[in-house]
Amino acid sequence: ESVLLFHEGDFTKKRITLCLSTQVGCPLGCRFCATGKLRFTRNLTVGEIVSQVLDVTALQCQREKQFKINNLVYMGMGEPLLNLPVVLKSIKLLNHKEGQNIGMRRITVSTCGIVPQIDRLATENLDLVLAVSLHAPNNELRNQIMPINKQYPLEELMSACRRYIAQTGRRITFEYVLMKGFNDSLREAGELAVLLRDLKANLNLIPVNIIARGRFQRPEPKDVRNFVSFLQKKGISAVIREAKGSDIAGACGQLAGGT
Repeated sequence: ESVLLFHEGDFTKKRITLCLSTQVGCPLGCRFCATGKLRFTRNLTVGEIVSQVLDVTALQCQREKQFKINNLVYMGMGEPLLNLPVVLKSIKLLNHKEGQNIGMRRITVSTCGIVPQIDRLATENLDLVLAVSLHAPNNELRNQIMPINKQYPLEELMSACRRYIAQTGRRITFEYVLMKGFNDSLREAGELAVLLRDLKANLNLIPVNIIARGRFQRPEPKDVRNFVSFLQKKGISAVIREAKGSDIAGACGQLAGGT
């Protein structure tokens, strides 16, 4: 699955983003994610990833001749770093001036925290954005929602992030899905501030998107505001992001191969 996102209020720049999948299903089984409830089938090929861009472009050009995708986020189905060689080839093709000529700084690759592959990506020294799915400020909570944390706990993940920043000079974006009564208290905000202290990074806070048979609920708006305000006062570059596409079950954590 891929999801086309139009950014309201950005008419002059025509900022259009495509969210790309890299696997059929996902092997990581994050508890708040619909894709994680699917059976993992296989990695996508380079052609299958690139064709998501080509097919959507061809379809939209029937409606708007000047249509062009200018932002890519590898945040659809699957863990991109578990298909890294293929993902890298697709990025280079889509970035090439004779391909889609999408600027490297307009490409984001997400990961749940595959430590060896973060180090591998750093050696490429690409001017892209690395987005790390954090979602909890300590191992106890993260183990409950992200099984990968038992293989690569937070200490190892944060060390890899520091190595990545040191090697590439690029900021990392951390993603933190807020779940009511689980990771949205000021106690967790305090732990998060310590975790990200003195780190060259941005933090996106995303109220959880509701999925079928999911146990997590969205926090109250005032709790979200208090959480982000606390972090900002601690010097953390934190913003609230409302995930787009939730009305069609196409937002963060909702992709499940439905029709």
